[in-house]
Amino acid sequence: MPKRAPLHLSAISAPVEAPALGQPRTGGPEPITTIYVRAPWSLGEQLRDLARARSRVEGRRVTVNELAIEALSKLARELAS
Repeated sequence: MPKRAPLHLSAISAPVEAPALGQPRTGGPEPITTIYVRAPWSLGEQLRDLARARSRVEGRRVTVNELAIEALSKLARELAS
């Protein structure tokens, strides 16, 4: 079987459009990104305990991810001002 010709990135002709930052999106939820964090075990346990407690208080499931988004958003706002 013959070998395939090597692929070259210069052969890709589709233009890549970067999303405009600061432009409000029309319709639909905001896109998300994945952030991986290596945190101490004790912090993970505290976040899980807090999520369980807030789930009981709010009467809905609160995830560790929601807590992390809330905390990072608050931190970003504080650093921006």
